[in-house]
Amino acid sequence: MTEQFQSMLNDSKPPVQVRPHYAFKRSEDPSRPGEYSVSDVNVPGVTLSHHAMLKKVIVDDLKETIGRVSESAFDGTVGNIPSVPYELPDGQTVNVAAERFSIPELLFNPPAGMTDAGESQEGMGLHKMVAEAISKTDADVRRELYGNVVLTGGNTLFPLLKERLEKELMDVAPQLLRVKLVASAQSSERRYSAWTGGS
Repeated sequence: MTEQFQSMLNDSKPPVQVRPHYAFKRSEDPSRPGEYSVSDVNVPGVTLSHHAMLKKVIVDDLKETIGRVSESAFDGTVGNIPSVPYELPDGQTVNVAAERFSIPELLFNPPAGMTDAGESQEGMGLHKMVAEAISKTDADVRRELYGNVVLTGGNTLFPLLKERLEKELMDVAPQLLRVKLVASAQSSERRYSAWTGGS
């Protein structure tokens, strides 16, 4: 998801440059009080991987702040979607409209990929992956697994993701099985629960 939002920034006209806090300097324009110009700063000793990681943190925040899951399949043809502004650390404002919904929609309707034989194959959405994983377990535990699907991780923080996943999972689950998703209401707990459990 983060890479998709980064591609959105790269593909915008003009491309949006994401600068970590240390990589720019703002200076007030003396001829226009209250207006600032931004110039890049080259900090010696910063590795490319560290710079990329800090840029990713900014794009992650953009993703988690403005990304939304639609209640039903989003095809991009729904009326006018108002744009939402997001201010980057250097003061640039990015206005995001349909991408707020179309990028998270990839969790449920990923683009078709290619099989090893070179044939086109429909991408497997999150709900289908959950159903397929449960179907590969013993038949006597499937009922319990469908009733205890746990959501963790940063992408589960998209508003309405829990409700949409539950609805989509009910459509692919065997009849008479109760589907229940479990997710912490606290965003920090949901984001880091996999790490907490691992430790």
